[in-house]
Amino acid sequence: MSARRVGVFVIADIGGSLSRASRQSRAGPDRQAVLPRGAEVTMAELILLDDDPALRTMLWDYFATGPHRLRAAADPAAFAELLAAGPADLALIDRGLPGEDGLAIARRLRAERPALGLVMLTGAGEVAARIEGLAVADDYVPKPFSLPELRARIEAVLRRRAKGLAFGPLTVDLVAWQVTGPDGPVGLTPGEVDLVAAFATHPDTPLSRDDILRLAPARDDPTDRSVDSRLSRLRRKLEAFGAGDLIRTLRGAGYLYHTRG
Repeated sequence: MSARRVGVFVIADIGGSLSRASRQSRAGPDRQAVLPRGAEVTMAELILLDDDPALRTMLWDYFATGPHRLRAAADPAAFAELLAAGPADLALIDRGLPGEDGLAIARRLRAERPALGLVMLTGAGEVAARIEGLAVADDYVPKPFSLPELRARIEAVLRRRAKGLAFGPLTVDLVAWQVTGPDGPVGLTPGEVDLVAAFATHPDTPLSRDDILRLAPARDDPTDRSVDSRLSRLRRKLEAFGAGDLIRTLRGAGYLYHTRG
């Protein structure tokens, strides 16, 4: 393993997979609070899957100064490990991977992690290939590309997704601060929207009761500090939209918004 310092970060290359940790870790369920209304894109967690070591190093060096944090993997197995190891807001996936088509990986991620932004990187610039890629991913960037343009396109995807996050059959609008279904807004209180947004921004991530209180403080009734009772009321409302079982109880650990089959 080799390591080198860039600014305040340590970069380590382990078997072709790059990871970076700040001196004060930003991982964990409280890494990113729910975005306030009208918020601009700030720090995001990016994961790159590309078998080209030169491209991984180039993107690594570019994002080392911020504002986003990049982790990178050379193969699908290492990529899966990075996804499991910490939160991710957007994945950059090379389509032309040896062994497994990057588009197939993107399709699987779209089904398993609907809140995750997806940007395809590819040497195939044909119109048909771009149309096929855009049917799955949020954006499709042909190689070679300009680094500032890539960053701009990443941030455009993050802004679009910050305005509307999937929550099962519902959508969380983080600008209007409401939850909508096929027929319009769902009748939730502001505090209940806080709860849904907290889970929608942390899919498949166990949240303790303390985590939930930090992300969605009780504001409808200042005397109600019981996370269990708040979630019980929310679940009853969500049942009418087929979303009552999305928030699962983890015995002794808290709760989890479950998106995987």
